[in-house]
Amino acid sequence: MISKLGIFLTSVLTVFQAHTGLDVTTPPPPPKPALSINSSYTAQSITLFDIETNELLTNKGGDKIVGIASLTKIMTSYVALKSLPEDTPILISEDAILTSGSVGHFVEGEVFFLKDLIRALMMFSSNDSASAIAEAVGRSRGAVTYEDSMIIFVNLMNEEAKNLGMEHTTFANPTGLDDLYGRPSNYSTSEDMTRLIAA
Repeated sequence: MISKLGIFLTSVLTVFQAHTGLDVTTPPPPPKPALSINSSYTAQSITLFDIETNELLTNKGGDKIVGIASLTKIMTSYVALKSLPEDTPILISEDAILTSGSVGHFVEGEVFFLKDLIRALMMFSSNDSASAIAEAVGRSRGAVTYEDSMIIFVNLMNEEAKNLGMEHTTFANPTGLDDLYGRPSNYSTSEDMTRLIAA
């Protein structure tokens, strides 16, 4: 049986490599799955498409709005690479390393290229990497504080979502972390995320 996660990750990595030119080794694409969805699928929504042809293969609940957690990082990477060259050096700030959740074990004052922070972001779901990237993009657009950088970056995420036709998507942070009450901060649909992946 083809792994749903495997299909999704292969698609994400393929798009990521195509848009960034970064050396990301991916396995050969799996064969196309059957077009029917049976009861063994428990996801709230499924949108399956062929990334080469943009052909919609199947769609179940694709317009259902759900919290997207770390799938947020796809848009974080997209906005970052549209905003800065991949070899931009990024300083890791104290604010970035204090981000909760998954961490890249960075140290305040370290400097990494954007492309390396994106690897940590996409491969290890590094929230401190997401924060460092968002801060760098925000500061490149005039932000003076970390908080201002986050506001600028989230606005860019929402602008890009609108530009891509992601009508049911809203972002509140670059990490995908839940809010202080444990509710999702960022929402989308599988159809909208398909638009982002195909961009």
